[in-house]
Amino acid sequence: MSTHLSDHLKETRDALIRRFNTFIAMAEELEDDLDLAELKLRDACGTSAKILPFPRSPTDGGSAA
Repeated sequence: MSTHLSDHLKETRDALIRRFNTFIAMAEELEDDLDLAELKLRDACGTSAKILPFPRSPTDGGSAA
């Protein structure tokens, strides 16, 4: 019984790690897409427009409360 439970816990842990890594990869890809969209917007607007940064939380290094 103990080995079966241990095997199940290991499988669950491995599955959670895979999902977490997938989540991180997706977030990084979305961040890259956002950066690219911002660059395209800056190019389209020229120098006459100012793009305001999205407020971030203090845990991200931002100053928004």
